[in-house]
Amino acid sequence: MDRQYRSDPKYTEEIISTLWPDKQLRRNCLQFLLESIRFAHRQGPASWEVTLFKDKIHLNVGQILVISLWTETADVYCLAPLNLPKQRGIYLDTGFHYTAIPEPTEVYRVDTNLLDTCPKALRDAHFSLIRIAAARKPHSPFKGSFSEGILVYLEKEFDTRIDRPTYIDPTDSEPPPSDKTDLEANRFYTHCWKSTIQRTDAEGALLCHDAGRGFKKKGITTGDRIYIVTVSQGQPYLIAAFTVAEPPISYDEACQRLSNNLWNEDDPDHLIAQPGSETPMRFKRAIPLEMARRLRFYSPEGEKALKFISENAIDKQTLRGVRRLTADSAGLLDTLFVLTEKEFNEDFERQIQKSLKDGDEIRRKRLENAPKKPESVQIVQTVFKRNPDVAAEAMKRANGFCEACGKPAPFISASKGIPYLEIHHKVFLADGGEDTVDNAVALCPNCHRKMHFGVK
Repeated sequence: MDRQYRSDPKYTEEIISTLWPDKQLRRNCLQFLLESIRFAHRQGPASWEVTLFKDKIHLNVGQILVISLWTETADVYCLAPLNLPKQRGIYLDTGFHYTAIPEPTEVYRVDTNLLDTCPKALRDAHFSLIRIAAARKPHSPFKGSFSEGILVYLEKEFDTRIDRPTYIDPTDSEPPPSDKTDLEANRFYTHCWKSTIQRTDAEGALLCHDAGRGFKKKGITTGDRIYIVTVSQGQPYLIAAFTVAEPPISYDEACQRLSNNLWNEDDPDHLIAQPGSETPMRFKRAIPLEMARRLRFYSPEGEKALKFISENAIDKQTLRGVRRLTADSAGLLDTLFVLTEKEFNEDFERQIQKSLKDGDEIRRKRLENAPKKPESVQIVQTVFKRNPDVAAEAMKRANGFCEACGKPAPFISASKGIPYLEIHHKVFLADGGEDTVDNAVALCPNCHRKMHFGVK
């Protein structure tokens, strides 16, 4: 298609209306595209390019395709591995991988009627790939295919203004905030907390605020992303992250914004998170040392790696204070923000205890306005590949009786036709226990739960 047609708003409107005749479906698809375009522009205002075809729309960032919108499906390209559980209407293309960038990638084919509700983990992995692609190739090699008509249509459809890539009209974009240059766009920083101020009582809570010294000096401002880290005995940990909502403010201003008294009033610079950008705090989320070796930080001499004092320990001073890291490194840290089954269950138990402390009146008032159908979330589960022969030997030894209480199995398994017992490891596999017959017992469900959750 010639560029003159791609830039023609009337022709663009005809193509888009043909692709998605249903108005709501059309808005859902274009809303997803608009969010990705704006995120790409913040990463690199000359890095992206959108192209109109007769049967689809492409968004390219750097030298790779990140979205392909068709009538019934959308190909959403992501940083891998995402490990999304199987979900109807969202399918992983198992044979795909980009060779243009070294980071692992994958593509999910999503039904277009699910784009407005697709999992947050998928969106986050998609944005992480955009961030890396823009950093690796800040000037789009596809600018000759840029379709101005799409942006004109989006502006009309959503009653908004969209910045053009700077290779089209550099004067058309608003100047970047603070002292950022065009190619820097949004920046990424680590802020190292001392291990002595770790608030384990806040485990699982969203981090909506940070305080320290040096935020103003570093020029941190709206749109920058802060990663909270710490170091203990040479092991780095990633506690949480958020995107900055506004330039640093005072303690009193921060208290007014958040409507509470903050615990770090001695720090001069306070940062507030953009709503929806916060991650839960995890004080035991270790940064793998092989990943730590790949992290790069800006310095007057160029990019620098973390300093290691031994094979398995970093220098605790190497992450001290506030340091600016590269977009590639930020993308690596983003891969650690996954919710495990253990964290999910622990968070739920903490919420139950909080609900009990709130009292009957407060709890019942919340229940009046609570949704009746629960929200679904994506979690990552790590399991041990156990030896089936060990389980079989334990079941045979038990002979249908619980090896803890000695009572018969409570019922016959519908799928197997044998007494229902569960295999338990006396020394948990997660604690280094062996998958052996001597360490395995066959228990009834009640005794099995008691072993895991009962009073020792």
